[in-house]
Amino acid sequence: MAQGQSRSSGKSGQGRSTGQSPSNITKYLQGMDFPAEKDDLIQHAKQQGANQDVIRVLNNIDDREYENTADVMKAYSQAEKRAA
Repeated sequence: MAQGQSRSSGKSGQGRSTGQSPSNITKYLQGMDFPAEKDDLIQHAKQQGANQDVIRVLNNIDDREYENTADVMKAYSQAEKRAA
């Protein structure tokens, strides 16, 4: 019966630092005005209750201006892979 659970893990989560998919990060970016700088994203995520693991990954995204949430999600995914 436990074998059926492996289906839900679809992608290997090995090395993931937060266990959060980039799409889950959007809840911490709700209400964010774009374009936005990295520091603004981090501050906003903290105000929205992001945990330390999420903040750690956001600290590792490229230091640049982000045009929209999708842009942040892409950078977040890349930063999380580098941190693994």
